[in-house]
Amino acid sequence: MFLTLRPLRILCALCGLVFISSCSKEPQEKKSEPGKFFDLVAYFSKEADALNTTKPEITKTIIKDGATETKTLSDSIDWKKELKIFSENSINKPAWKDSFSADTLKESSSNTITYKTADEKISVKEIVIITDSLWQPTAISIKRDAKNFLYTSQQTLCYIPKKSYRLDSEMHVRWTFDTKFSVEGIF
Repeated sequence: MFLTLRPLRILCALCGLVFISSCSKEPQEKKSEPGKFFDLVAYFSKEADALNTTKPEITKTIIKDGATETKTLSDSIDWKKELKIFSENSINKPAWKDSFSADTLKESSSNTITYKTADEKISVKEIVIITDSLWQPTAISIKRDAKNFLYTSQQTLCYIPKKSYRLDSEMHVRWTFDTKFSVEGIF
């Protein structure tokens, strides 16, 4: 019986060694493929870091259904949170890689990059990035449109580096209410 179990024991020992050696290896990082569209996440992360460092004073105005509130803020703003809504509209998702068309208009002192989709399942409908001649963004505009049986929502976001940002939103919830609001921050 010892002779017939010997090959089985050797096989089990080898499998155990392979298993142990595979468990002790460092997991390999999955290298992500760079997106083919402008990287909103990286751009707004960099902007937030710069703004958190400089802490500019900002006049922030919120208008909701006609009621207006204005405040002047500086040190209390967490720019990662404040600009998160812009980076959340990134279109660099693997499932969307063929859903957007890209068009670039080059002029002498600026460039305009436009990304558009007609896919109704994607809420980000259009991103327009205006750059200077060195391809540094001077304005970013995002249009969103979401709808289903219960509601429709339209949003327009605009960011002008070191000057201002704005969000305009309209929402209609069937059988209940309509609402409009906007948030504007001026540096």
